[in-house]
Amino acid sequence: MRRSFHHRLVNGPFEDTSMYLRILHARRALLFDTGDTAGLSPGDIMKISDLFISHTHIDHFIGFDSILRVLLKRSEPLRVYGPPGIIEAVEHKLGGYTWNRIRDYPVKLDVFSIEGQYLRHGRFYAENGFMLEEMGNSELGEVLVKEDDFSVRSIMLDHDMPCAAYSVEEPVYVNVIKTALEAMGLMVGPWLRDLKSAVRRGEPDGFELLAGSKIICLGDLRGAISTRERQKVVYVTDANPTKDNIDKITEFSHGATTLYCEACFLEADRDRAFERNHLTGVMAGMIAQAAGAQKLVPMHLSNRYLGASRTPADEALYVFEKGKMR
Repeated sequence: MRRSFHHRLVNGPFEDTSMYLRILHARRALLFDTGDTAGLSPGDIMKISDLFISHTHIDHFIGFDSILRVLLKRSEPLRVYGPPGIIEAVEHKLGGYTWNRIRDYPVKLDVFSIEGQYLRHGRFYAENGFMLEEMGNSELGEVLVKEDDFSVRSIMLDHDMPCAAYSVEEPVYVNVIKTALEAMGLMVGPWLRDLKSAVRRGEPDGFELLAGSKIICLGDLRGAISTRERQKVVYVTDANPTKDNIDKITEFSHGATTLYCEACFLEADRDRAFERNHLTGVMAGMIAQAAGAQKLVPMHLSNRYLGASRTPADEALYVFEKGKMR
């Protein structure tokens, strides 16, 4: 089955959080959070076109410098997305170094701050000594990034500061059955692009298409096309364990094929979870179950459970699997 991307955690569940998503059929990848990046090779890093930062606590952002170090002589720009303050955070990162010998370097950083209904765009180009250039605001619709092979959406959660969660979805993959078309007296041609586009948009059966010299309804073509399930990967970390956050995460994760979700504390340490503003394993399992996720990957576990006989990940997966059996 053709897929648009593969994905994996960069580190173990007790280590700094980071998720790497490789776009297949292209030398390109997305990275969600830049915690410990030692698990990424220089080749992996060179493929990163976009960084999606949840928030700028040190365990989610410390690896930014290592990524920049590898990309200094790459001509393709690096796009960075994050919550309000991300532009200033990148500016301060860059401000910690001396850049007097890089003006002939090609590296470019385009940084986008998710601010309500708008994206604020700031850029830092080596040719300008990495001085911040404000590029203005653009309206933010339902989709943060939309491309042929994937789309990225985001929501903002509360972690006593704005913290972004992200989802990545494949487009609807439409396969045309040539023999079925021929049986209908239709020929393969450029019009199939319009057919596939109509299916992806969810047009009704009565929608008319020009198939060569014939006008035909989409409903009459259903037997000549097939679609496959889309991947939907959701990345959620660092959220206050409040009902509002849990409801937002559950809705956002609906239909996820894989949900990467923090499960920081055991339910027995629920008071600690509220004190430290993180989810418990039970909460993560219940979210995945209620969202109808196919797979749950618990992450961002507290180090207090290292070597323990039962971890929040065990708890999360038990709740999730038990709910699926009902």
